Amino acid sequence: MTTFVLVPGGFTGGWVWEETAARLGRAGAEAHPVTLTGMDGLSGETGIGLETHVEDLVRLIDGLAAAEVVLVGHGYGLHPVLGAADRRPGRVARIVALDTILPQDGEPAERSVPDPGAGPARTDGSRRRRGRPGPGGATSKASPRRPSYAWSASPCPSRPTRSPHRSA
Repeated sequence: MTTFVLVPGGFTGGWVWEETAARLGRAGAEAHPVTLTGMDGLSGETGIGLETHVEDLVRLIDGLAAAEVVLVGHGYGLHPVLGAADRRPGRVARIVALDTILPQDGEPAERSVPDPGAGPARTDGSRRRRGRPGPGGATSKASPRRPSYAWSASPCPSRPTRSPHRSA
């Protein structure tokens, strides 16, 4: 049985992985969606950053019974995945980079957080990110099917108090 650790991008939590985790479970895999410290809207901690998120994953990996895990990092989530894999190389079977590029050594994590102003230009000259819901919930033509954004209807949680690229 394969064990997956599913790490969301910045400004989201494990709830974005619920459908994926359910599908993996039905296929016989074990899935652990992660909400990184400070992304749940409940944490009153200060000084949260990349190092905190790496430690979140290291603790989770250490607590799993599986000998090896597959770490999946979406966007910013790839940075704590890479940090945890570096600290537990014998426990990581694979790393999956989802909707992000592999960073170069020394590249700051903030580079993987999308710029809300980036994306294809619309006819009125404004910009909208590809595949993201626009006014009225419409998605761009680049999206092959209308994705489920039900999880995004809930209020956005508070953000970490530190920049995600700072380690201390």
